[in-house]
Amino acid sequence: MSIPAPSQHPILFFPNPAAAAREPLSGAGGSKSIAFPGASAQKKRLGGAWTALEQMLESGNASIDGQLSGVDPELVLVMEIIGDVEEFYRAVAKIEGFEYLAEIDEGDIDGAGNFVNTEEPSAHFDGTLYMVASNQSGLKEVLKLWGLYSSDTAKFPHGMTRWRDVFARLIDLRRWSAKDRLRGTGILEQFHERIEAGTEIIPVELELWYRESGTRRASAEAKVRDSISLCGGTAVASCAIPDIGYHGMLAHLPMQAIQSILDEQYEDISLIRADEIAFFRPEAQSAFPIADEIPQSTDYPELETRHATGGPLVAVLDGYPLAQHAALRNSVVIDDPDDWDSDISAHDRQHGTAIASLVLHGDRASQQGESLRRPIYVRPVLRPEDSWASREERFPPDQLAIDLVHRSLVRLLAAPAESGGNNPIKLVNLSLGDASLQLASTMSPWARLLDWFAHRYQVLFVISAGNHRRPLAYPYPPDDFDKIAADSLRQETLRLLVAGAEKSRILSPAESINGLCVGASHDDSAEAFVVGRRVDVLPDAPRGKEALPSPVTAIGMGYRRSIKPDLLAPGGRTLYRKRVSGSQEPPTLLDFLPAASVGPGLTCASPSDIPGNLSGIRYFHGTSGAAAIVSHHGGLFLELLSDMSGTKQDIPEKYWGALTKSALVHSACYPDAIGELKEAFAEIPPEKMREAVSRFYGYGTLDAERIRNCTSNRATVLGWGELGDGEADLYEFPLPPSLAGKAMPRRFVITLAYFSPILRFDRKHRAAQLYFLPKADTLQVKRTDANWQSVRRGTVQHEVLRGDRAAVYLDGDSLSLQVNCRSLSGRLSEKVLYGLTVSLEVPVETGLSIYTEVATRLRTRARVRIGGQDR
Repeated sequence: MSIPAPSQHPILFFPNPAAAAREPLSGAGGSKSIAFPGASAQKKRLGGAWTALEQMLESGNASIDGQLSGVDPELVLVMEIIGDVEEFYRAVAKIEGFEYLAEIDEGDIDGAGNFVNTEEPSAHFDGTLYMVASNQSGLKEVLKLWGLYSSDTAKFPHGMTRWRDVFARLIDLRRWSAKDRLRGTGILEQFHERIEAGTEIIPVELELWYRESGTRRASAEAKVRDSISLCGGTAVASCAIPDIGYHGMLAHLPMQAIQSILDEQYEDISLIRADEIAFFRPEAQSAFPIADEIPQSTDYPELETRHATGGPLVAVLDGYPLAQHAALRNSVVIDDPDDWDSDISAHDRQHGTAIASLVLHGDRASQQGESLRRPIYVRPVLRPEDSWASREERFPPDQLAIDLVHRSLVRLLAAPAESGGNNPIKLVNLSLGDASLQLASTMSPWARLLDWFAHRYQVLFVISAGNHRRPLAYPYPPDDFDKIAADSLRQETLRLLVAGAEKSRILSPAESINGLCVGASHDDSAEAFVVGRRVDVLPDAPRGKEALPSPVTAIGMGYRRSIKPDLLAPGGRTLYRKRVSGSQEPPTLLDFLPAASVGPGLTCASPSDIPGNLSGIRYFHGTSGAAAIVSHHGGLFLELLSDMSGTKQDIPEKYWGALTKSALVHSACYPDAIGELKEAFAEIPPEKMREAVSRFYGYGTLDAERIRNCTSNRATVLGWGELGDGEADLYEFPLPPSLAGKAMPRRFVITLAYFSPILRFDRKHRAAQLYFLPKADTLQVKRTDANWQSVRRGTVQHEVLRGDRAAVYLDGDSLSLQVNCRSLSGRLSEKVLYGLTVSLEVPVETGLSIYTEVATRLRTRARVRIGGQDR
């Protein structure tokens, strides 16, 4: 395949930036004014709790194993505080016998009259749960510190003042309990579901408290294995991943043990009381039903003969693809270390084939589609299995999903680096999600794993947000439902999606802060189709970049209220079927329809039940396909960067991942159709509307035409670099003289993306924050789209500024843009790499040659950027 002809308006590049001092970042209004109870009141209120813990240890209720005295924890202590204490884990580490385990955000805490917001006395507080492992000697040391605090006069030892701050904010003190291990994980709901289905053996994922010592981890795992056996279960698999502080086990438990847990008969099950266990979770699983009969009606659109050149830049972790399919032939490099190929039939290679073809070619119904020239790397992680519900492509039942993904990424990314080779993979597509784990108050182990790999190897993970295919219940009798006008049905559907948002949150690992989370828009390139008895619940909705969110797409926000999903991409127009009912009473229930032989949907490759047919198609729906579409365009952008290698625009490979992340999000903006969604937020105050909208749209819908090219009326400029704590890079965007003094619409967009180091023990999770402060006055533009505070909470800051007032400036003037870096916890010991994309656009009908003016002035700058160096 030949390299595409050069664009008439190629992407532009900033000269090297100037070094600058970091701009101070103003807060969001400061913390609440809190009246604390004081040491004597805290002693009176909590002194008994400390005494009870001490007596518990002394009485043997949490006794030390005689053979490992002073090694294993006797209990896990929970300290709930108002607010937080920075780097508390450092103070914990100074006490022998104490080990810091985790911290979790806690919201809506009632001060109970002890802690009072002086500005709003009835307000509740945000707080933190600190979990620490303690043996008897460790607890005695902390009791001495408690005594110092209670006296209200003694001075704390050096390095221990954080303990004083924790005591002052302490609202509750207790032991980690059976209910803590079950709360908020979704495990109880799955237990009920499995028992109702009559499942005899139920898989459970046990997350153990991670211990730094390998001896302690081995001891903890041995104790948990004994407890599993005592309740009649089987320990199936285990793994520990030190880089993210994870230790987990997969167990199969009998129905009787599960029923005892549901009945809260905790004394009968030692496993639920094991101090070594942090959480009981449903088995992490991505499962895609395998259709008994593959729906097909036509052949895959004809492709030119492919002779892929170069090595893969894009990887896919998914099901096993049909490599000889016309869409994949000579275009996939399959890594199969477990030799799954020999026992997976062509019929069962459905999801992997679909995703691989979408990554390679996009939606093949598109008339403007362009295929990747390079092959893609595929590592199968899903295989066909008979589950309790159906036959599915899923993670193997004898392995922890996180372990398989970890080993796959080590093989893909770490092994080449450790052997001294160059790893070309810059983007990994994960059209997978754990249906049992919606985002809660903690970052999932899977997301932590991806964040670590993303930063360590500067790789972009493109992750599907997840699907929620629940029935839709419309408040109309069945006969009346058929008479609803299209605009009324759209509005009613959006109201249902808004009302169900809390039950439709993004699925793990989509909360990854370093990855791109992709939701699905109600859009595809399929031609006109016959609805028949099917129902489009968003009829006559806008298409393309104006599309509405899909009815099945998962909804944000992200971790700590960051923007998630990051953007929406076409996920196919999803159709439903009205449920047959003998009643004419409301509601009318509509059920999701899976892949079909006729459109609409994303046109992708599929196995065929017709012998010898290697060109089958299907119509795909959901966020898995949307993520693959984004990965497709990310792959095209990476090929563009690769084509520049050896030229004056040569960009060092280490920046490619961050630049791709920046370029993809830069294309997104809110559509005009957002007005329909706003109408569905009936009771949202205006100041909360932007955040509410971003839960559905993220930063907006993908506009692929903006990613790799400019136009005469739009100039897009790339920058890249690396910064340490307190450092900044100063860029200058040249202003086009033809726009000066003219009152006309203009759009100025800035997108900064990076991969932050992660903090294992800190709930903030990211160690660094990179940011910019838009200088809006120069161009007479104002912030629009996403909330200005929300955009700084993740690792992509995307700001869309618009205006139409005349801006006064001279030829040669420029707009300054500074990229800043600050540490979020302690000292940042490494540089953080970033990618920057900036564009200025005016309506095409203005006739202004924005691109030419900006390009000319960039070329006249004193320095030309080559390979990241001055020249």
